[in-house]
Amino acid sequence: MLKCLSRRVQQIIKQYKETGLEPILGEKVGRPFKPYDEQESEIVQEAHARYRFGARMLEVVIRKQYKICISHNRIHMYLKHQGRAQDDEKKQKRRKWVRYERKQSPFRRP
Repeated sequence: MLKCLSRRVQQIIKQYKETGLEPILGEKVGRPFKPYDEQESEIVQEAHARYRFGARMLEVVIRKQYKICISHNRIHMYLKHQGRAQDDEKKQKRRKWVRYERKQSPFRRP
């Protein structure tokens, strides 16, 4: 952990020495967003009109029928954009982390 952190500090210092500017941290991190695709949208619309499934089932149908891989999250995005699906408010809240532990046996050896 410490080794990774020190390497990152070295990278920031190097970038500062080369450009003379402080590097901007936290912007444009992660995987780039794939733009909205009309062809995928039409495939999702056609499959939904035919089968009337949700995004998870449509993912399998589209992969087998149309031979194209679209993730269920992306399919859900297209369905929401077309007005055929909406977010469930109960699933939007953050879950509390609960950790279950069993009671230790009184007959446990020391």
